[in-house]
Amino acid sequence: TQEFWAAAGARHDAAAQGCQLFGYDVGVKVWNGTAYDGLFPGTSGTQNEHFRGWGKPIYAMAAGTVKMFINDIPNNTPGSNNPASTNGNGNHFVIGDGTTEVVYAHMKSGSLNPDLLGVGAVVSEGTFLGRLGNSGNSPMPHLHVDARKTLSSTVLWPIQEAGPLRPLPFHSAFAIDEGALSGHLVQNNASAAPWSILAGKGIPNGASGVNSVIWPSATAPVDLLQDAVLRDFAINDIGEVWTVASTGQVRTTNDRINPKFITGVFLDVAPGAVGKSVALDIDNPYVIGIDDRVYRGTASGWIQTSQLATQIAVDVSTGKVWAIDSNNVISTFDPSTLAWSAALPADARAKQIAVANGTAYLIGMDDRVWKASGGGYTAVSGTFKLKSISIDSSGKLWGIGFTDDHVYSSPTGIIWTEYSTNAVGTVVHAFVVGGGGMPVPYLLGLNGGLWKGTGSTFTPINVVQP
Repeated sequence: TQEFWAAAGARHDAAAQGCQLFGYDVGVKVWNGTAYDGLFPGTSGTQNEHFRGWGKPIYAMAAGTVKMFINDIPNNTPGSNNPASTNGNGNHFVIGDGTTEVVYAHMKSGSLNPDLLGVGAVVSEGTFLGRLGNSGNSPMPHLHVDARKTLSSTVLWPIQEAGPLRPLPFHSAFAIDEGALSGHLVQNNASAAPWSILAGKGIPNGASGVNSVIWPSATAPVDLLQDAVLRDFAINDIGEVWTVASTGQVRTTNDRINPKFITGVFLDVAPGAVGKSVALDIDNPYVIGIDDRVYRGTASGWIQTSQLATQIAVDVSTGKVWAIDSNNVISTFDPSTLAWSAALPADARAKQIAVANGTAYLIGMDDRVWKASGGGYTAVSGTFKLKSISIDSSGKLWGIGFTDDHVYSSPTGIIWTEYSTNAVGTVVHAFVVGGGGMPVPYLLGLNGGLWKGTGSTFTPINVVQP
């Protein structure tokens, strides 16, 4: 929502494996109102999952072929790098075009694109490479990238896998000093900031060593104010948000369907995805299309399934999908078999469902909360009723009150506490940063706008796109 890539400009300092002139260490930061912060709220930075950049998708900046790769180096713990590992670059790709080789380093263990794990594999600009990580000579999650001249022999550079360093100019990006952007972000007006296009230029050095904020797009950012009207949205445990506009257009902050340069801001999902509702796990998004069928998002595009539905939910821990049709019948989808089956007991009916860590809760036909238990469902909410229900990875339940449209939360579904007296809406979702942290709720307001919970209140989100 206000996340940006950030990097130190001018040059990379000398490191354990020698000079790294022209190299860049790139991370993800957000303006929190007073400063730029690379951590999620309520976290300490002691775990990789606390960092906003952790797990972000990395895409090829230019075409070439794979010259070298490593995918099995263990992830580091923040604050403790491992320069003595198999390779200081950690999990990485070296991709060359015959004259230049580019290193994408320190990626997450096991995250490299399996289609590219072979020397000579063809890479196009925008091809998904892997996920940002913390491996090799790396003290915290970040992406290191540099370019070197291709040599027929690597004797002079046995560790770096390439020849002398080369400048790394960009052809499709904008940059700005952190300080120059911060005042505009306070006013929710990123588009009015004095962005500089990086046409054949490297990342500039910010004033007094301040990072540059990077916008990897051919066009400068454009603000979409919080009065954009949404029909539905979904969020997962890495803070990835997908939305369905009132017109049915599906948009996301982290498009895994199409190879794009992702910045953590909302991007259109092409080609022309149109839907009524959306749900997602870490690997696959799902939408209910305008034909009421459930579609599964894959790297090959949207795949139609046989299920008709009015509402869907995904268990992030298993990838299992739950759906409710127009007759309030519950069905489940097994991603390992790609098959739908009726949920038991067959006579169970529900208006909405939420699931996490293998446990499902539903809003029954009586508008009370029920929990799946022993092949059946048990009412847990007494007389308390909800219009909408959600569950985060910690197992905490969230819902919209039946009579007042306010946001409520509950650790078990038995006792519900009002989260905020200033927020009314139709859908609420929350995510918990992996490994710890406090739940961060997001609300679809009665006006169709997206709102973010901070403390005990909600503030409108200023959505931006390239």
